[in-house]
Amino acid sequence: MRVDLAVGDRDGSPPPANTEEFDWANLVNFNNPSAWKDVQLVTPPPPVSAYDIVKVPSITVDGTLGDWTGITSISMADDPNNGRGSANNSASVKLAWNDTYLYAAYNVTDTDIQAVQTTRDHAQLYTDDEAELYIDPQGDGASASRMTATDYQLLANVLETLGDNRGTGTGSKDPSYNAASFSAQSVVTGTLNASGTDVGYTVELRVSWTDLGVTPAAGHFMR
Repeated sequence: MRVDLAVGDRDGSPPPANTEEFDWANLVNFNNPSAWKDVQLVTPPPPVSAYDIVKVPSITVDGTLGDWTGITSISMADDPNNGRGSANNSASVKLAWNDTYLYAAYNVTDTDIQAVQTTRDHAQLYTDDEAELYIDPQGDGASASRMTATDYQLLANVLETLGDNRGTGTGSKDPSYNAASFSAQSVVTGTLNASGTDVGYTVELRVSWTDLGVTPAAGHFMR
């Protein structure tokens, strides 16, 4: 289409003999379609992705990360300056997908590895050394301040104890949700629950798209 945008300016009362106007095309006579601006209708662009999840044939969930060679990692670390821990731990995380599953791989540095929970969905599972994946698979939570029923929290500690919760729209989560496909494997480098200097651990997670309520396709945005 062709468009011009104009603004008329009225000052004083009664108005002066000559009103003032200005326009986008910078015209003297606005009644001139040949000088208007060319415009087009487009679909709104997708949000900018913070991380592009690569499609893979499959990942063997065994706690070793050989399947992940060449996949970009996300780096995270403790930060005592904002209350996010003071042990100077760090992690690199990779995500991948295929038509059946979403995968995640955590490589965590930790000099004191501790975990005691062995019951699925235990309320204190998050206090162990563990990995968590929060996910909004519908990608519709940009204005949500609380997890809704289509948002999920998946956890696995280094004992491979699982936790899976669904949002409720309030500050609480629903632990009765269980993703049948959710599995995890961990490998510890060090001595679990014992004195001595540990190195860290890896955790691999896998969950099906069916349990997340979406059909995967390239270009799908999540949060």
